[in-house]
Amino acid sequence: MDPVGLARSPSKTVTAASRWTLFLATLSVLPPLVAACGGSPAAPATTSSVIRILTIQGTTTLVQGLTSQLTLSVSDGTSPTNVNWQSDSATIATVSTTGLVTAIGPGQAFITASASGLTARAAVTVTAGGNTLTACSSIAAAGHYVLATDLPAISGCLRISGTSNVDVDCSGHSLGSILVTNVSSVTIRNCLVSGTIQMTGVNSGTIEACHLNSFISSIAGTNVEIRSNTVAITAPGLPSGIRVQDGGSNRVIDNSVDGGYPGGLERIGTDDGVIVQNETNDLIQGNVLSNVYDIGIEGVDTVSNSTFSGNTITNAGAAGVGAVFCTNWSGNTVSNNRVVLAPEFATFSYGTGTPCGAARPSPMFVNNQIIGNVLAQVGVGTGIAFIAVGADTGGPVSGNSLQGNDFSLLPAPRLVPISGFADKGGNLCGPPIAGYSNFYCDGSGRTEGVRRFSRW
Repeated sequence: MDPVGLARSPSKTVTAASRWTLFLATLSVLPPLVAACGGSPAAPATTSSVIRILTIQGTTTLVQGLTSQLTLSVSDGTSPTNVNWQSDSATIATVSTTGLVTAIGPGQAFITASASGLTARAAVTVTAGGNTLTACSSIAAAGHYVLATDLPAISGCLRISGTSNVDVDCSGHSLGSILVTNVSSVTIRNCLVSGTIQMTGVNSGTIEACHLNSFISSIAGTNVEIRSNTVAITAPGLPSGIRVQDGGSNRVIDNSVDGGYPGGLERIGTDDGVIVQNETNDLIQGNVLSNVYDIGIEGVDTVSNSTFSGNTITNAGAAGVGAVFCTNWSGNTVSNNRVVLAPEFATFSYGTGTPCGAARPSPMFVNNQIIGNVLAQVGVGTGIAFIAVGADTGGPVSGNSLQGNDFSLLPAPRLVPISGFADKGGNLCGPPIAGYSNFYCDGSGRTEGVRRFSRW
């Protein structure tokens, strides 16, 4: 969604705006993520009285034809060096130089890894099963499906519908696009997709370790997890790299999105990194979002009881996080996000336009927490020309809090109405602008006269 060019883009014309507009300049630190451990540790080696153990991590029970990426960790926290992988039975499981295991036939094979002068071994168990796909197909029955070759780069090359308990492993092969409709319990992994992966009406779905040149979406889905995918968009003009809409309890975790926006005033590339529209109880966490000409993570319509945490957003034309269309936010937490190269950390306002859903909820911004975020570097971007315009529609703004944010690279922000926001301490602000700033990061809640609508 592009609040910047609203006056210039016929498809994104704001027709109404509320009496409240929130602009923030904040920032965060991305917390480290810890992988689960598996496999068997080697006998410890002692160096300078410090015991060091090498551990193999990853899934070690596989259906024939599937793959698993194994990784290594050293107990002292150092990075493994001089890594070597071996399998004792290539007829059961093979392992690449990077630790990717491929299940070849039923049985058990031992995978041995050596690194940093240490050795570890893990047993890989392969069970029979799996349906081999060698052409574009429609799947309507439960089972494990494995791509045995690259498939044509055409729309809808793989279609899954009206079934349950489907597992598809592309094994690193390429295809055009994947469409999943009205399925429960489905997993799609290790796919190179030149088009899109679209899920509609899915209950309990997973999209993981895929590489796309277009977008991933889940519409009307519940318990859908979009995890560890790489989205490197090559076609201009897409709304987002990842989209979740009209569902709930969905998770967008540890993905990488590059929208192709080169920076500057022109709206080139992809609009947003992640769009969350009409969703509740979602988790948007640990994603690396870069090069979008509007907002890194944008909410549209009703967004409630959701968490946006630990994301890194780089080179966003308007803001790191925000919502500008039919904004109805309640009970959300925006925490520990890091924004680099954006005009502001966050922007929230209310406008009606094409991106709004059919329900067009009334404006609300209630009981949201903005905690521990960081704006690490200010960029010019496309957002410098944004001005809130339109009719005063009213709507509650109350119970929101800010704590431990770093606002210091930009002037002290303006929160309207200021009565709807509490300073919980630990915030850092730049110098205030007379007649504009009304939040001083000193816990006082003191205000100055401000214009109702203003440019930051």
